[in-house]
Amino acid sequence: MNSSSYQLLGLFLSVLNYGFIFLLIFSALKVDYYNSIVKIFVKAYKPISKISLISNQLINVLFLAVLIKFVSLYLLYSNSYNSAVLILVAVIQNLQIILRIVLFTIIGGVLLSIWVIIANKFVVI
Repeated sequence: MNSSSYQLLGLFLSVLNYGFIFLLIFSALKVDYYNSIVKIFVKAYKPISKISLISNQLINVLFLAVLIKFVSLYLLYSNSYNSAVLILVAVIQNLQIILRIVLFTIIGGVLLSIWVIIANKFVVI
């Protein structure tokens, strides 16, 4: 495989990693499974959960996210860095992604609440 194929596969694995991170956040916050967005992630995870060795869903999803990120990093940087370093980088990047998603969710919630308050002031009943 050439370099562009590795980069394309790394991009696909990174998108898959974000999916598992979202499932982790949805599971941790106990978002109801009747939500259509959550249903998509749960349907994608259900076949994987049947073959997993870990029974706790949060730990299993976190492990899979780190594993996917590690494979992505290994494909791109295996000739430059040691595997132990790449595992540590995968863990750190997953924590950064989780914190970034939570931060943007909080900022979005604040902006939407301000927008609703301002919109309610201009509504004439």
